[in-house]
Amino acid sequence: MQTHLPPRPRAGPGQDLRRPRTPSPQPLPPGVKLTVTTGHRAPAVFTDPETPWAKRARAALEAAFGKPAALTREGGSIPVVNLFQETLGTQPLLLGTYAPGEKAHSPNERYFVDDFYAAIRTGIHLLKSHTEP
Repeated sequence: MQTHLPPRPRAGPGQDLRRPRTPSPQPLPPGVKLTVTTGHRAPAVFTDPETPWAKRARAALEAAFGKPAALTREGGSIPVVNLFQETLGTQPLLLGTYAPGEKAHSPNERYFVDDFYAAIRTGIHLLKSHTEP
C-alpha cells in the first residue's frame, strides 16, 4: 500500500523547511515501513497587508471583482517567492484570483472565464494606481 499526503501544516513565517525533520515522532508498528520524500523546502514569505502596494492591490481586486478581497495566507512557500524577496529586497504580492470551487492544483482544476477577465481588470487597476499620487 502506498499513499501520498500533502505536507501539513504548511510553512508559516519564521519556519525554515530546509531544516531536516524527524519523519515520525513515534516508533512504527512492526511491518510498517515509512519513506519520506520531501519536495522543495523554501522558507515561508509573509507580505505585510498594510504596505502601500498591498492596499492598492486590495483596492484593485475590489474594483475588478466587485467585492472586498479576502486576505489569506497562501503561496508564501513557493520557492521563487523567497528568492524574489531576498534578491529584490521587497515584499512580493501574491494575488489569488480564483474561487474556492476551482480546485487549484487538482486533477480537475478549473478557472472560470469571468474570474480570468476580472484578474486582467485587477492588473489594469493596480498598474493605474501606481501612476496616481
